[in-house]
Amino acid sequence: MIDTHTHIYGAEFTQDIDLVIRRAVESNCKGIILPATNERSIDEVETLCDKYPSVCYPMFGLHPTDIEAERWEEQLENILSRIQMSADKIVGVGEIGLDLHYGDDTIEAQRVAFEKQLLLARDLGKPVSMHIRDAYDEFWPIISKFGKDDIYGSLHCFSGSIEDAEKALSMFPHLVLGIGGTLTYKKSTLPEIVKHINIQRIVIETDAPYLAPTPLRGKRNEPSYLTHVIEFLSDIYEISCDEVERITDENARRVFSLK
Repeated sequence: MIDTHTHIYGAEFTQDIDLVIRRAVESNCKGIILPATNERSIDEVETLCDKYPSVCYPMFGLHPTDIEAERWEEQLENILSRIQMSADKIVGVGEIGLDLHYGDDTIEAQRVAFEKQLLLARDLGKPVSMHIRDAYDEFWPIISKFGKDDIYGSLHCFSGSIEDAEKALSMFPHLVLGIGGTLTYKKSTLPEIVKHINIQRIVIETDAPYLAPTPLRGKRNEPSYLTHVIEFLSDIYEISCDEVERITDENARRVFSLK
């Protein structure tokens, strides 16, 4: 299995990161993609990927909720520069996107940052990991400026409607949905949505340390817990866990150009 979006470089894993990586490998995790969210976390991502180059893959980006209102232009330029300087090393641009869950104080900066990072990803030929939370009305006008082959990557931790999913996947044939622990929650609408999406358009992720799957909900998430997501997808698609793992691995390698 391949964890296409996780933040195990953070402080929550400082004490036992080696054990977390070991458990991931022992659970047959063949790759872990680490998207940065700000300037500081770019350094943390680089450090972990340098330590585990055969397992961990870096992404650099500016997360919408990490935008600093007082210095966002400088912040964005710094991150765009880091992306360009490391283009031969990173597997994508992310985590980028739009988030109105906590209010709209920085929405203008979010729009500019999102579009500029999409443009740079397109110019570099890199996939993106997009975070869109309570913001699809803001998402469509920006993404519609791009051609069907300009955008590839994942709608990370997909939380939209079935209409959002179908529209995005039809607009961009190289886009996939990132599905993680929320799929397993009792009141989640994701199972019904996923049921109508071809498994070829699905990748799996943890978003660790957040969103641990049932029966581990409330605990710190980690890549080895993806086995529970695979089990849920196996039930939805009525195929074996091995087949779910094989297909989602192929999807991840294709979209993110992993070795």
